[in-house]
Amino acid sequence: MRSRSVFERYRERLNVLVEKSWSRKIIDMAVQRWPDWDHSFVWKRSFGRLDPGGSPYAAILYEHPQCSRNICFVEIFDDQPLADRKTIQYFDSSLGWLQLRRFPDDPCLTKLAGVLEDVEDLEVLRYRPYKRCTFRVSKSNRSGQVFGKMFADKRGEQIYRESIALWEAANDGQLQFAVAEPMAWDPSTDTLW
Repeated sequence: MRSRSVFERYRERLNVLVEKSWSRKIIDMAVQRWPDWDHSFVWKRSFGRLDPGGSPYAAILYEHPQCSRNICFVEIFDDQPLADRKTIQYFDSSLGWLQLRRFPDDPCLTKLAGVLEDVEDLEVLRYRPYKRCTFRVSKSNRSGQVFGKMFADKRGEQIYRESIALWEAANDGQLQFAVAEPMAWDPSTDTLW
């Protein structure tokens, strides 16, 4: 007997996940819990991951097109995950247990909410739950825009050192392209500026 491939085992579940009616159901549920979110716009799916046999086995990120901070992270489990007061959980007979988490409530990026509150004119450019968040600050003390990347660990410190070396090499004429000047590594927030 031939064993089924990973994707064959998840085919029915993946078909449910791509249905627009399913996505609408998720957004409606999030808007009910977090009424300051606007459900009149079409939210876009910006990220998806399948991890067969993992827990969660799938994850999807929805973003509001008009507000970069309105992000809903959906994780899908075979078994009910541990309850968290900042999440919504429910059981779907086709998929299993769903858990919805509102940005910036990320248990691995614990300083993210504080940075978002402290910095005006901040736009979230790319968010990867439990790993990193890249953002742009339009108005700053420097001319032009400033970019920041917050990490869930200290890897940004090494990236900062490597960025300085790259910037210096570009300024010495060793490279045939321009490199933006690295501003700072903030160890208190694990943010590279």
